Amino acid sequence: MTAGEKIVVSKFRHFYATADGPVQATEAIDLAIRAGEFVTLVGPSGCGKTTLLKAIAGFLRPTEGTITCDGKPVREPGRDRGVVFQEFAILPWRTVGRNISHGLEIARVPREKRETIVARLIELTGLAGFEQRYPHELSGGMRQRVAVARTWAADPDVILMDEPFAAVDAMTRLTLQEELARLTAATKKTVFFITHSVDEAVFLGDRVLVMTRRPGKIKAVIEVPGRASGRDWESFKLDAGMQGIAEQVLRLVREERGAAAPSTSDAQRAETIRSQQAAGDSLPPEGRGMRGHPVAHVRDGDPG
Repeated sequence: MTAGEKIVVSKFRHFYATADGPVQATEAIDLAIRAGEFVTLVGPSGCGKTTLLKAIAGFLRPTEGTITCDGKPVREPGRDRGVVFQEFAILPWRTVGRNISHGLEIARVPREKRETIVARLIELTGLAGFEQRYPHELSGGMRQRVAVARTWAADPDVILMDEPFAAVDAMTRLTLQEELARLTAATKKTVFFITHSVDEAVFLGDRVLVMTRRPGKIKAVIEVPGRASGRDWESFKLDAGMQGIAEQVLRLVREERGAAAPSTSDAQRAETIRSQQAAGDSLPPEGRGMRGHPVAHVRDGDPG
């Protein structure tokens, strides 16, 4: 471990026991995530992305290798690592405000301090005006905002996110991505984020990791500049450099699926986006998100 490294994964390899014998989920993985860094991970379904995240969270012990957080071995879940899953994991009998404050109440944080923390997160996640609503009164996107805010409220050093926006519609998803970008910029948390969307990975990350097919290993690491200043989709979709990075990542992922990536220049890609937005045409095969921005997904088989 070197200075500034928050999470270190060394020679991680995992096998699952099945009735037909052990199944190898991952090849050896070495990974270091720096403090305050936002790292995104993409790859084919079933390549071991969620397995790696669960091991970092402490939900499973790796068959081989080690994982440390701040130099301490990860052997079980801990308050230093918060997790946001795909499901809307909030308590139906609690209001928005009380869902967010749940962990703080368990930790016996004084009421005045709890209210200050909750109020800040309500504002950062766009939940103002919904503090007294119950989950059944909220849309899927609003419920996931609550789940994110509740995880942040506990103030873990590391946030682990496993496709947290996969269950919401495309327009809501892009709004949540922008809000998450603002939230992480404001709180400077270390984030490890799994997604099947190439554009989401590039939009949110400081680095994008691309995994191979199962047994998965890190195929490539792509640096993405400029997250510290914040991002929004309007500027991102017209930035030829960002679109070039997205195309590079998409090409790498498609190689793992055995499909050739289209040969498209940055300028052509940006022009295609503008044309689709102006024409309002039907969704291309990869899907299209809010304001005409393409959202490339890479699912191709069994989940995870």
